[in-house]
Amino acid sequence: MKFFLKAYGFIGVLLISNCLSAQIPNEGFFLGGGASMLLMNGTGKIEDTDFDVTTKMFGNDDDEDDVKIGWGWDNKILLGLSPYIGYRINSHFSMMATYNYYFEKNEKETATIPGLPFVDVMGNTMEMQSEISGSTDYSQRSFSLFANYFPSKKQGIFISAGLEFLSLSLKMSSTYDITGGMSEFYSATDTYQGEDNVIAPVLGAGIEIPIISNKTMLVAKGLYSFAAYKGHKLLQNDNAPLNPLTGEVEDIDLKLGIGGFVGSIGMQMYLNPERQPETERQETEIKGKKRSNICFVPNLGIAKAIGEGSEDWSIGLSAGCNIFFQTNKSVSLGGRIAYNRFSPNGEELIKQARSMRIPPYYESYDYQLKSTSGSLSIIELLPSIRFRMSRSETQDFNVALQAGAGFFFMSGDAEVKGYYKDQHTESSITLKIERDSVTKPGIQLGVAMDIKQKVTIQPNYNIILTEDENTKYFSLYIGLLLGDNLNK
Repeated sequence: MKFFLKAYGFIGVLLISNCLSAQIPNEGFFLGGGASMLLMNGTGKIEDTDFDVTTKMFGNDDDEDDVKIGWGWDNKILLGLSPYIGYRINSHFSMMATYNYYFEKNEKETATIPGLPFVDVMGNTMEMQSEISGSTDYSQRSFSLFANYFPSKKQGIFISAGLEFLSLSLKMSSTYDITGGMSEFYSATDTYQGEDNVIAPVLGAGIEIPIISNKTMLVAKGLYSFAAYKGHKLLQNDNAPLNPLTGEVEDIDLKLGIGGFVGSIGMQMYLNPERQPETERQETEIKGKKRSNICFVPNLGIAKAIGEGSEDWSIGLSAGCNIFFQTNKSVSLGGRIAYNRFSPNGEELIKQARSMRIPPYYESYDYQLKSTSGSLSIIELLPSIRFRMSRSETQDFNVALQAGAGFFFMSGDAEVKGYYKDQHTESSITLKIERDSVTKPGIQLGVAMDIKQKVTIQPNYNIILTEDENTKYFSLYIGLLLGDNLNK
């Protein structure tokens, strides 16, 4: 034991000393990968019943006031692999794309329930008993985009922020066998399965430690995923009985925290690292001879849905970041990632509820709004091109056209509660808007107006190619121009 402790201590000293002496590249592409572990939140609800992935599938209703169901997992840990690719922009910033492949989680469970004595037609007495067996197969994969910030040029500690796009798959099966003596009276199998997608933010930190050379890094990261699933697509059963009112299969709603703490460790290699001696780099920066031609534009603004159904949603908030690399004096290439959130327009929806009432006497009722909840979220992931219209570098006001084409990730639902009354009666009313999580292609057109090469104001027109009629919304934001000037 002492030998291993000394060996680990010696290796640790070597790594720390190498980290302090080796130089971390300031620029270049890199590839990496490693092992990852997700400690899932793993709690939620199925319909109105509490749910925990580590709770047994059967035999959890001894306390009628605290009924729980689950998948019978031994723990809430998912193990996997996480390859990634990225680009170190400068000594302070890098960007990377990661694919997290978690291994499928499988569990099986069987329970036997003794029954009551039963007498058959021959007068034989036997005991009926029920055997219930169940299984779950769950898989979770994710694709993540990160921006990393290195506070110090000389150390490899970094802060990460990004978005992950999760793909979920679930299959639940239950088999019921009722037997008595040597006979089987009843046997049935129910299977619920489905797939769905979720988008969530991720925050964390990590460290790059140079080993062997300044090209090869040992990388350790600790992240927290805020992912949560809410929907019915994971639990679908085409053979379930139909709802007599709607003629459709009843949906089973699932709410589950699928995020949590994510730890990973692995290796990373820079493909074409650029590292200048610190004195030379300082001299270069002072003289202004080297430009990265990269500009970051963090922005904040408002968004408004337009077209059919737009009156159901109020003016929303928009937050995002544009990143562009200047290829020549007129053209810059890059992309935009943004989050838009719309709240339901309760007053308008209550008005619609009144207009939908068929009997004439409902027109005299007084409709009032009680509360609204929920939201519609749209995330933009758009590779873009920026074309500068003005030519002078010294102008305090420059105009550029911006166009992007990529994907929009939409999800959300809303609930509006109110009531209607006359002189004698009062009745409550609840309206629901439900949207499944979908990923759709779309385009964005905008005009950027740069003021004194520090601030930009930009209106955008967005078209999402959805079924039937396209979804459209307008956004207007103000942003800061950080990094190199795109108007040079």
